[in-house]
Amino acid sequence: LFRSLLRAFTDYLLCRIDDGLRHSLEAIDFFRERCVGVGWEMTSAYTLLFWFKSWAGDVAYVSEHLPQLLKEGAARGDVNQEISLRTGSFGHNAHLAADRPSQCIEENDRALAHWSRRGVHLQHYGAWFANIESYLYLRDYEKAREALLSEWDAISRSFILRWQPLLVMALTIRSRVVLALWLQRTGDTALRAEVEYHAKRLKRIPLLWCNATASILLAGLAAGDGNRRNALRGLESAGEEFEKASLHGYAAAARYLCGLLM
Repeated sequence: LFRSLLRAFTDYLLCRIDDGLRHSLEAIDFFRERCVGVGWEMTSAYTLLFWFKSWAGDVAYVSEHLPQLLKEGAARGDVNQEISLRTGSFGHNAHLAADRPSQCIEENDRALAHWSRRGVHLQHYGAWFANIESYLYLRDYEKAREALLSEWDAISRSFILRWQPLLVMALTIRSRVVLALWLQRTGDTALRAEVEYHAKRLKRIPLLWCNATASILLAGLAAGDGNRRNALRGLESAGEEFEKASLHGYAAAARYLCGLLM
């Protein structure tokens, strides 16, 4: 019953995108065709599927399927489905792709108002991450920093960051916020040092996308220094590594930035 779902969870922890897509879809098909009373399992399978789809760059799939699942959850009073899929499934990419960052923040805040504030859950982490990315999209970097630091200590003390993908994402979003601030004031040595620190920390994590992410950060510093050659080299290297990890959306972003620098 749970074999495909457990495999999808394992794929998520190991960042195996292609396998995760297959296993999460297998789990969803099995639950729909053969099971009843598996609301939690279906929500978990869809959450994983949307993560994999977003990582793979298929935001269109999330945009197409997420709204209907949210409506279904609300219609039958399934708080877990409605809130978990809204905050914890990387669904914010659908909002950002449609140029709706402010709506994304509002919906996350409204969802968390109906969720427990005891402890730190994946729903809290997901809304926190999505809101920071939304502020970055809005180019409100000070607000992004404020949102980041408001929950950083609580998240750092929790068991959430023992999940390697969530640790990598937390380090990445923090360094992206700092890099954005540094690019506005390149003379701030403290901000630069923080970006370099997180890039080195990411390089020590044995996942392919970590080295690529570190390359992106260092390319940002090179671009801020006016060293276009090193910036392009870092972005090209990151794009290749993202492709190897099936992180096609990230690879496309790296190539896009290359184009801007040429």
